Amino acid sequence: MNAFPPVLKRLALGGAQWGAHAYGIANTQGVLREKDAEGIINYAVERGIRSFDTASSYDTSECVIGRALADCPAARIVTKTPVFHSKVVRSEHVEVLIKAFEDSLEHLKVSQVYGLLIHHSGDLLVPGGHLLFDAMKTLKDLKRVSKIGVSVYTAEQAHAVLAKFPVEIIQLPMNVLDQRFLSEEWLWALASRGELEIHARSIFLQGALLMSPQTIPNRIRFLADPIEKFRKTALEINLSPLQGALHFVLQQKALTQVIVGVHSCEELQQILSATQDCSLHSIDWTGCAIDDPDFIDPSRWKPV
Repeated sequence: MNAFPPVLKRLALGGAQWGAHAYGIANTQGVLREKDAEGIINYAVERGIRSFDTASSYDTSECVIGRALADCPAARIVTKTPVFHSKVVRSEHVEVLIKAFEDSLEHLKVSQVYGLLIHHSGDLLVPGGHLLFDAMKTLKDLKRVSKIGVSVYTAEQAHAVLAKFPVEIIQLPMNVLDQRFLSEEWLWALASRGELEIHARSIFLQGALLMSPQTIPNRIRFLADPIEKFRKTALEINLSPLQGALHFVLQQKALTQVIVGVHSCEELQQILSATQDCSLHSIDWTGCAIDDPDFIDPSRWKPV
């Protein structure tokens, strides 16, 4: 019998913050020491988390995960390809993808991973993009990876990719302010039939949702009013901002994985406690949604 709560099967720990650069708008701690990152991973495993999300471009993230999970064969790791940003995909790009994947396996100290995703969906949609997908399909046929997929930012990207390629995992941004994908009924239909895994990232909007309006950095002051509205909505139903942000994504039953990023064991413990303390009864969060991508897409935020 599984001793861990079912919600832990849906939580995945994100590894972007375990690289060599500080990650996240709310990050005040800078780059994590490798020892601290490994401690977080070990703590997550002890608490029942088995899924981890990383990428070949996250600097030392894969190496940190590989060392920490050396004694956890049940771990399910999803990693990503390099980003090419090329107008045409050629055979040399395929060679780079395969070499990067082999390096990922070496860094992770495994012979196969659960998932491999195209990191930039546009790489599949340019002429020759099928060569990258064919290479991933070959890696799957060789049992080096169980499922292949893509990371997207918009529904338009998801439409375009799924119209051409039978991807098995799609990773997308979703949080209480960014509800764009909830209107894509076709996406949820695929998930409900078991034809597609949907992995949600950016569920805290790089931590912005958990900040008080007074502490929001100047570069994202435009989010102060939406965040205050979200906080008031959560308070009205006796939820903390952390509970509210988690509740929103966890009540989306078609989501296979919900990726969370933390900078300490204490933050992870708070997340785990919040998932236990908030009931997943249906709550209408639509009033918190924002459609403007300049607000909800961190890649569009002004640099520091």
